[in-house]
Amino acid sequence: MDHQDIISLLDKAASGTITEAEQAMLAERLRRVDAAAFRQLMEQYQETVLQQGVPGEPDTLLFEKIKGCIASLEERPRLVSSRWRTYAAAAAILLLVLAGGAYWFINRPAAPDIADVPQEPNIAPGGNKAVLTLADGTQVTLDSAGTGTLAQQGGINVLKLDSGQLAYQGMSAQGQPMQYNTLAIPRGGQFRLTLPDGTRVWLNAVSSLTYPVAFNGKDRTVELQGQAYFEIAQQPDKPFRVKVRDMEVQVLGTHFDIMAYADEQVINTTLVEGALLVKQGAVTQRLRPGQQAVRNNATSALTVQAADVDKVTAWKSGFFEFDDADLPAILRQVSRWYDVEIINETKGETGLFWGRINRQLPLASVLKLLASNGVHYKINGNKVTIYQEKKRP
Repeated sequence: MDHQDIISLLDKAASGTITEAEQAMLAERLRRVDAAAFRQLMEQYQETVLQQGVPGEPDTLLFEKIKGCIASLEERPRLVSSRWRTYAAAAAILLLVLAGGAYWFINRPAAPDIADVPQEPNIAPGGNKAVLTLADGTQVTLDSAGTGTLAQQGGINVLKLDSGQLAYQGMSAQGQPMQYNTLAIPRGGQFRLTLPDGTRVWLNAVSSLTYPVAFNGKDRTVELQGQAYFEIAQQPDKPFRVKVRDMEVQVLGTHFDIMAYADEQVINTTLVEGALLVKQGAVTQRLRPGQQAVRNNATSALTVQAADVDKVTAWKSGFFEFDDADLPAILRQVSRWYDVEIINETKGETGLFWGRINRQLPLASVLKLLASNGVHYKINGNKVTIYQEKKRP
């Protein structure tokens, strides 16, 4: 059975004409494909079936029929691979991979005869928000600041460009004492920065970067909390270093991502391009492009593994991307980006998730994708409760 056959079966599931034998065949075929083939299959399905729809069916009903067919696979738990432990996990993955099509349904106007759907709070996604703390302690709220020169520090102009990002311009006088700025990103924010040497930095929500106003020393050292993506300006005679707690990343010229949130169990350093040394105590690991150094925060152990670069850097491109992610990991990202408190009352039985979600969707749309896998939610002001429906006796 090739991919087109599977798409035909998904089409039958959408139209309600799939037989039990065909449904079993669909489940069997889905569990055998590897991760790359599965992703390709879902993208192909989205492009062909979901965009065409089924004649006579409202879009929301089409998705509900697909969801119902796949959800029925959960009734026959079975080991399928080391990657997908049960049909329930596979169903969870499938439903989230179909998120590309789900956005299409969620964002379209509801059918006019649906009048009993309650209105949910419209919690908007995050945006460009940051607070800059200058060397003298002055704080500038960048999202409300106008463009142009914001301050002058020892001959260096601090600029907010027309593009909205922060930049530095000018030369520091000889013998000038080192001055530091800190760019802090709140919950529900992100921001771009060009450092004095031309290095470009993307900062994610709940992150901060401390750096000198001018790199006058023998190296270029900055300190990071949270998550950032760096595109380092090449200066072979002046190494670039990023300090993250008691760990250090040494750079010559490269593109890389560091994720170092306080509420995560690990610090991930992922190399996209160039060369990178990651130091943890007496241990040093050299990374090649496509590799990731993982620092266990409980044991301080440092290991290297292959990385999915697209997944790691998806936030920079405006997406959440998950690959066998559990629900708590997803909720931590959602909480930071939408600036909401999330109470997770599930008991870890929601399976694993795989797929992409546009970070510009309102919060309710993201939660509806999770709800399609049996995860329920309530929004009360700035607080979201995630729970599972109690099973009937």
